[in-house]
Amino acid sequence: MSSNEKLNSFLERENIKDSIYCITDAFDQNNFSLMESVCDKNMTFDLNGFVIQGLEEIRNKSLNVVGPMDTTHTVSNVRVDIKSDRRKATATANAISQHFPAGQGQEKNAKNFLAGTRYYFELAKDEAGSWKIEKYVLKIIWTQGDISVMQPSD
Repeated sequence: MSSNEKLNSFLERENIKDSIYCITDAFDQNNFSLMESVCDKNMTFDLNGFVIQGLEEIRNKSLNVVGPMDTTHTVSNVRVDIKSDRRKATATANAISQHFPAGQGQEKNAKNFLAGTRYYFELAKDEAGSWKIEKYVLKIIWTQGDISVMQPSD
């Protein structure tokens, strides 16, 4: 593999990782525009078997619940596999996600919910050559704390 091929491969992997970091940051920042910038509009979101189809539904049923919270989704161990056609890829990652009710993240005794999660992604290049997430599967491995934090508030 030539130096240019190695560099291009590295840059492709970094772009894919950036898509992963952007979608998790979109939840932490309650930023639909950021989510939209890295996701296919028909994306599938699967949280332990609870499947949501389409970016607008993901916004309504997930981002609008988690986004307003005080959260951090810390992603690590990202592994990327770019397919031979260079237009499709899969990736896996681990995440630690801390959730507090909105405005309570710094309160000493605030109820909270912590989860260790395995992420699975399917991505494809769009017409402009940008990597878009087509499928995002979250498998919760362990939890700690008060699950009621995750219930939508009225």
